[in-house]
Amino acid sequence: MMKRLYTIIEVADELNISVHEVYELIKSKELKGIKLGSIKILKSELLKYKDKKS
Repeated sequence: MMKRLYTIIEVADELNISVHEVYELIKSKELKGIKLGSIKILKSELLKYKDKKS
């Protein structure tokens, strides 16, 4: 099964940015996150953000 939700740390690693920068992307609404205990990022949202930046 493919992973569909990513932690903040996993997104930071995937985008090669800091955890703080991931939180800033979420805060600025450039990247959509959902709170399920801790914030998670849907794979579709991560791919959408990466496409927009490339």
